[in-house]
Amino acid sequence: RLLIEQAKCHLALHDAQRSVELLDDYAKAHPRDVTAQLLLAQAAVEVNDTLTALRALDGVLRVDREHPEAALLRAYLLMKRGDASRAAATIFDLLVAHPEDVEAHCLLGEVMRVRGQKEASRRQFEKALALNPQCRWAAQALALLPFDEEHRDRESETKLTSSAP
Repeated sequence: RLLIEQAKCHLALHDAQRSVELLDDYAKAHPRDVTAQLLLAQAAVEVNDTLTALRALDGVLRVDREHPEAALLRAYLLMKRGDASRAAATIFDLLVAHPEDVEAHCLLGEVMRVRGQKEASRRQFEKALALNPQCRWAAQALALLPFDEEHRDRESETKLTSSAP
C-alpha cells in the first residue's frame, strides 16, 4: 500500500514516469489490484505509454468488467490509436451497464464524429445534455457539429409542429 501512495504522490507532483516505474512490476505481480492497475494506467497515459495503459486497463476490466473509469479511458485510448470500432464497442458495453453515464455518451459522440457519423454523434451529445443540462463537453461539441440539411429540416418541422395550435 505504501508503494501505491508513493505512486499517487509522484503522479500529483507531475512525475508520472516515476509512478510508472514504481507500479509496473507491482501491477504485474498483483493483477487483481484494481487501484494499482488504474493508477498505472493513468500514469502511463501521462507519459504517452499507450500499451502499458491499455494493459493495465485490461487488467482492471478483467476484475471488474463494468468499471466505468477504466472502460472510458480504454475507449479514449483506442480512439486515439485510430481504433474507433473497438472504442465504440467498449463504450456500448459500458452503456449497457451504466445507461446514464454522461461521459460515456460524450465519448461515444466523439467516436461517432471521428467515424463520420455526425447524426449518431449529435444524438449522443443530445442524450448527454438531457441527462445533465450543465454538461459543457456535450454543449461545446454540439455547437461545433455542423448541421446537415436533413437535420435542419427536421428541426424546422419540429418547431412548426410544436408551435401549431
